Amino acid sequence: MRTSKETRLPIVFFDGGKWLGITCVFLLLLVLLCVFVPFSPVMPSVGLDPSWVLGMNQAVSQGLRIGTDVIFTFGPYASIYTRAYHPATDVMMLAGSVLLSISCWLSIIFLVKGRPGLLLSLCVALLFAAYSRDALLLFVPFLAALVSYKIINNRAVGFPLLPRTLFVFVVAFAALGLIPVIKGSVLILSVAMVLACLGIFIFCREGRLALLSVVTPVVSIIVFWVASGQTISDLPSYFINMVPIASGYTEAMAIPGESYEVIVYIVAALLVVFASFFDRKKVSFSIIDLFLPGVFFLFLFVSFKAGFVRHDAHAVAAAIAILLGGISLLAFYKGKLTAVALIFSLFTAGLVFNRHVGLSLPTVSNLLNVTLVSAAVGIERRISDKTWPKADFENHIAYYKSVTDLPLLKGRSDIYSFNQAPLIFSGNTWAPRPIFQGYSAYTRSLAEKNIQHLLGEDAPDNIFFRVEPIDGRLPSMDDGASWPTLLTGYHPVRRLPGYLQLERNGADKYAVISARGEPVAHQLDEVIVIPLTNKVLVAKIDVKPTVLGRLANILFKPAELRIAIVLNSGEERTYRVVSGMLKSGVVISPLVEDTFDFSLLYGDADFSTGKRVKSIKVYQAHSSDFSWQSKYSLQFDELEVARKIDPVKFFGFDPVDNDAGKLSLVNAQKCDGSIDMINGVNPLPEIQLHRLMSVSGWLASSVSEGVPSEAVYIMLSDKTGKNTFVKAKVKSRIDVANAFKQPNLEYAGYSVEFDTEALQGVYSLRLAMKRNGRVEVCPEYLISATINDQVN
Repeated sequence: MRTSKETRLPIVFFDGGKWLGITCVFLLLLVLLCVFVPFSPVMPSVGLDPSWVLGMNQAVSQGLRIGTDVIFTFGPYASIYTRAYHPATDVMMLAGSVLLSISCWLSIIFLVKGRPGLLLSLCVALLFAAYSRDALLLFVPFLAALVSYKIINNRAVGFPLLPRTLFVFVVAFAALGLIPVIKGSVLILSVAMVLACLGIFIFCREGRLALLSVVTPVVSIIVFWVASGQTISDLPSYFINMVPIASGYTEAMAIPGESYEVIVYIVAALLVVFASFFDRKKVSFSIIDLFLPGVFFLFLFVSFKAGFVRHDAHAVAAAIAILLGGISLLAFYKGKLTAVALIFSLFTAGLVFNRHVGLSLPTVSNLLNVTLVSAAVGIERRISDKTWPKADFENHIAYYKSVTDLPLLKGRSDIYSFNQAPLIFSGNTWAPRPIFQGYSAYTRSLAEKNIQHLLGEDAPDNIFFRVEPIDGRLPSMDDGASWPTLLTGYHPVRRLPGYLQLERNGADKYAVISARGEPVAHQLDEVIVIPLTNKVLVAKIDVKPTVLGRLANILFKPAELRIAIVLNSGEERTYRVVSGMLKSGVVISPLVEDTFDFSLLYGDADFSTGKRVKSIKVYQAHSSDFSWQSKYSLQFDELEVARKIDPVKFFGFDPVDNDAGKLSLVNAQKCDGSIDMINGVNPLPEIQLHRLMSVSGWLASSVSEGVPSEAVYIMLSDKTGKNTFVKAKVKSRIDVANAFKQPNLEYAGYSVEFDTEALQGVYSLRLAMKRNGRVEVCPEYLISATINDQVN
């Protein structure tokens, strides 16, 4: 076996003790510590990502079993990835991050051995890696495999296995064991690298190294797992339950992006892999010579999936990976192919990074600020102020608790769908379902765990419910399989801003009667007429992937599935759907698009008439794609709430304002405002209303002066000229205030919820406002509304 000149050099950490080499070595350590270790950690906030970030830390704090009580992409050391502070995880976060820093430092020095230029290049690349924790985590098992290859090469030319070399090896594989309990999905690359290293050590008859390559990460996982407060008996469940989370991620969470980024990355990755194989004096197909290309391929392929499946800012992970991969080639080769691969890797990384982050002086300045400056400030504050960052954390908690609208309730509480933070901030006892982010219950097995949780003894006493779809999904899909159980086991007790408060049933149940249908075969693109019923209709749609679809799911991502929905009124909706969630069952009729629609499922069917579905069509986003089988099965189940709420009393619908009809009525010359939504959709010139009329928007008396309206009305005029006025409630619209730079316009928003039971026929729907003791009708808004399906 031929080796490069660098491989045949003795194993030394410094280049003859030269100061430049020493400086570069310690600069690398500084960069790694600043990039890996959250000396200035992130504080809690609200939103999609901040919610799971806080949720994972809170789960560890409450002693919940990770992988059993809480099932997510991350493990108990998630804070190393998120950089988020929590008093219960801060020590774990710092200790684990330092280990990763030291491991990478020792591994890189061992691989580079006194080449200051290469060390400086890696310092720069790792600084940019601060923008992607995924790339940093994936780099750890990659380095462990490169260290193994270097040791094998050195052993092949007769160098002994020195204690310091063995130390580097053990630390590298100990870090490799830590990352799966940071982010469970990284286990795929970790296991692949361990098996590859095990294979090459066995082939080269390095029994001690073969044993250490397996034992070290296994012991490391166990030690870190137990140190986090988890029990060893729960560790298998963590990895077992990670399988559906990892396998279902690609289809469920994929979003499209610029295809040229994908193509350029693939070309760059292939160049790196080819260079790692062909850029040597003698090409052979021995297991040892195939090992290095295999390692590069695994690292770059997993990074490709991490970056381009969810093709948004995640693409930065791929950019950093190809940058690190290209530079790492220089640790082994200096040939022309390596040079070409490196140049194209730099080009690819710059192209992707520039699009998603930007390459400019402000970007570089911000990069230095979030790494070096932030670390220095954090270290100084941790030393000088013993109460920090805990005091800062408590201040954030206190602030968000003061602005949350969730009341403090007795018993244990959960919140649907993904925004866990407000519930944790509120001070209620957080009792999450296993897949606590609703959008992640994307396989049937995961959905079933949440259902069983609601049926079990540990079910929460209270639920704050909100419909929160992501990525243009069918709104009833996220945690949709649990909706029938929620309708069965819980009842609404209060309407809160943005949420419906549900309480667990006692002996007096709001029973749900279920009539199950039979699966029927249908074709993709087929328009399917929905059965006529006043009950809640649940659809179980089983769309199976083709062989090519399964392959696409492994190599990249399959074609997106969509559903087209036509309401009885003729209105159409199109949503993205996920096969596993469809298979678990979703409420398909009436169409539920928001929390208010869900609330009406507990009420009389008349209130949901306008959302009854006439037909559906399931299809692929790209008809030429072959990801999904053309035939699928569809089953309809009927649900009927036996005891219903009275929506008029429960929601406090807005009454008719008779006083407005006594005021002088004039036509305004011009109005500043809009009708944004009617029954959850953008208004059309002609609409149909059935019992319920929900209207929202904004209206100002004067935008230039920043004066909201005295009162806003929805005016309904029948053919005889009789007017019905419904006074709107004031709603906050900070976006309007910001758009016109008028703070007082924050209260220019309005909303109306009105029961149209007393109205029938065709009405003119207008927007009006009270000003100077009279009602002024806005000329800009005139909508023909057919109410309760009766046209006179």
